[in-house]
Amino acid sequence: MASSMEASFFLLFLLTFCSSIHNIFSATTTDLITTKQSIIDGETIVSSDGTFELGLFSPSGSSNRYIRIWYKQILPYVQTVVWVANREKPLTNTSSVQLKVNAPRILALLNEKNESIWFTNTSRSVQNPVAVLLDSGNLVVKDANDNNPEDFLCQSFHFPTDTHLPDMKLGKNFKTGHEVYLSAWKNNNDPAPGEFRTIDPTGYPQVLTKSGTNVLNRIGPWNGLRWSGALLESHIAHSSLDISNGDKGCLLWYGELIDIRKRSERGHDIYIKMDPSEQGSTRKKAKILAVSFSLLMATILLILILLRYKRKKKKLSEDIELPVFPFSAITRATNNFSFNNKIGEGGFGPVYKGVLEEGQEIAVKRLSRTSMQGLDEYKNEVIYIAKLQHRNLVRLLGCCIQGENMLIYEYMPNKSLDSYIFGLDF
Repeated sequence: MASSMEASFFLLFLLTFCSSIHNIFSATTTDLITTKQSIIDGETIVSSDGTFELGLFSPSGSSNRYIRIWYKQILPYVQTVVWVANREKPLTNTSSVQLKVNAPRILALLNEKNESIWFTNTSRSVQNPVAVLLDSGNLVVKDANDNNPEDFLCQSFHFPTDTHLPDMKLGKNFKTGHEVYLSAWKNNNDPAPGEFRTIDPTGYPQVLTKSGTNVLNRIGPWNGLRWSGALLESHIAHSSLDISNGDKGCLLWYGELIDIRKRSERGHDIYIKMDPSEQGSTRKKAKILAVSFSLLMATILLILILLRYKRKKKKLSEDIELPVFPFSAITRATNNFSFNNKIGEGGFGPVYKGVLEEGQEIAVKRLSRTSMQGLDEYKNEVIYIAKLQHRNLVRLLGCCIQGENMLIYEYMPNKSLDSYIFGLDF
């Protein structure tokens, strides 16, 4: 009888020991998943500091299975879930399920039919992809030899569920349009997204509790330094940054840029990054403005020159006190200065015979284009001749100062005309 009881106790001890050994080895002590090492239901990976653990679980009152991350060491027998992967696609059969690094979708949760239930889709690829559970609770997919956060292919912090962990950033990526916000579970037994969500990425980031489109609670906008619920007195937003201790920071600015005053002492440098399209538009506007200004100045200068020329011509006409013939009338009268109308030539230039429209015959003394006589000298000479000419001699009828300088005389068909005209050299 004693021997039978000893055998029973030994068998019970052996079963308990084997069960403990199985539980110890069923939970992996690594913090990563590789292309050669996946995890199945009952296995987990643990962050290097032992704070977080990843594996499959079922919520209380549910038989569905989900990939989750939870705090491993908060309270004994209490597992505080902080992230759920396949919250909208639960597993119902976990006999052959596995979480593995599977290119090109990198990290994938496969069911018994080897179908992807959940995966981290990315357009990038690396030579040696691994999935690592970091000490922050962030599950990242990266190259095994690259620890630069900017090179991570995917991370759970970009797709949070209902828990905000330290170092997690909520808001909106304005380059990709991706929004990072928290959403509550549907109920205690279903981690699917519920009606409540936090963070409003439009405008200044602010924490809200929303049910659909209804705002249930609001903390206020984050201005870069503190949460502020005060009303703005201007439509232009304001940004604040506490850099009194020499710290650096980056803020989003909404609204139009305005001039700022420069501090002469103990000021801080500020750098503004603008959208490339806006920079191109600014440069284009500057070029258009410069060209337009140059054209405007050239036009104004040309107008001033023309006005000055016209005033000078008008003043000359007023000073001469003689009839001023238009150039077109002289051209018609001399048959466009025809060679047949030419009656002589001197050092000053040729003389042409012509007939005005009213029938009066005239002699036109045309100043040579090569003459060095200026406009003022010509004007003075015309005035002088007009005042000193004798009434019994050939009469000066007028002049032309349009385009060319010409004197128009009364035509005399005798020798005295030639002698008079060619005797005057101006």
